[in-house]
Amino acid sequence: MTEQRFRVGSVPYVNAYPLIGLEPVAGLEVELAVPSRLPALLETGAVDAILVSSFYALTQPGVCIVGDVAIGSRGPVDSVRLFSKVPFGEIRHLALDSSSMTSNALAMILLQNVYGCSPEAAQHPPDLTKMLGVADAAILIGDIGMTEPGDGLEVLDLGAAWTDWTGLPFVWAVWTGREGVSAELGRLLNQSWVDWRRTLASPYANDWWSKAQARCGWPMERLQQYLTSTMRYELDADAKAGLRRFAEELASSSASRTYQTL
Repeated sequence: MTEQRFRVGSVPYVNAYPLIGLEPVAGLEVELAVPSRLPALLETGAVDAILVSSFYALTQPGVCIVGDVAIGSRGPVDSVRLFSKVPFGEIRHLALDSSSMTSNALAMILLQNVYGCSPEAAQHPPDLTKMLGVADAAILIGDIGMTEPGDGLEVLDLGAAWTDWTGLPFVWAVWTGREGVSAELGRLLNQSWVDWRRTLASPYANDWWSKAQARCGWPMERLQQYLTSTMRYELDADAKAGLRRFAEELASSSASRTYQTL
């Protein structure tokens, strides 16, 4: 019997390693692309599913979440932060990271509901000095968001702020496919994560960590802490509750109408 194979698109970032593996996964062909290219891959049929922002999955018609794994966090996420020259409640102009719909929308939801302000916002390339040259505060994500020291600034970890406010984890990205996508694809995506967990409990764990470190260049301690403690990959009942709450907040705020660009 011929093995059924699927094509999926994923971000090439460190937090996706446990979901897509470092080596080819049986039944899956993975295409790596920056976030802004992933929706087009799905919409044109080039791939069967994409690992894409929860904002896209919740607001794009005709799509559905595939499988039971995701990229999430409960509490500090470390790599998605807001940097401000003024107290958070006094932010009037916010510079958005042009690479993230979810983080931008989440920042506006938190500022509106927790700090009582609704700043004007515009997207910018992720350069903190330039962003703060034209705005009171800025959003940075990824490696830049994680490593920026923020000296002399007010710094807000958006993952921590969400959990403090709601008591729930936050889901940053999910596998997303077109409605009617094969259930077998969901099984394979789940299995890839299960295989990663088994690898970490096996004699081959050190080999996996060495390959991951060689690929990303992070210090080993930071890499292991980030993937095994900071990140949450199971789309369990708790994570689904966080995702539903985010959907509700998007529906009742201006965030979903303001930030439609990756």
